[in-house]
Amino acid sequence: MLGYELLVTADLPGADLPRASTRLRVVPGTVPALRLRVSPVLAAAGDKVAAELIRGPGFASSGRTLPKELVLTHRKGTAKEKVDDQHKATLTVPADAEGWCEIAGGGVRALVYVRPKGDLSVAVTPARATYAP
Repeated sequence: MLGYELLVTADLPGADLPRASTRLRVVPGTVPALRLRVSPVLAAAGDKVAAELIRGPGFASSGRTLPKELVLTHRKGTAKEKVDDQHKATLTVPADAEGWCEIAGGGVRALVYVRPKGDLSVAVTPARATYAP
């Protein structure tokens, strides 16, 4: 079997429980043919988000091609930007965007959270100064 095998043991000092163990088998993962990295992942409306397409070792043999543009999708619309020769694009978060936004292209996607314009603030005032238990 390819991968890793780990012996995991649970031992609680001072407990009257028998010592337990199990074998954990983990198969190695694979590097995807194409990935998308964005920065920052926490943005505000009007911020610029840098997106970079990263080709994995199997990209050439997968038959895929790099997308010509990336699309930022949010609840109220979309914004597009062309990918340059270094496989990067800089997208501006629209002024009306808030919440989760998706940047996608070429079958890969990344998420960016856009802070809402108004922060939620909550104040709690009790009816009495003290309460009995």
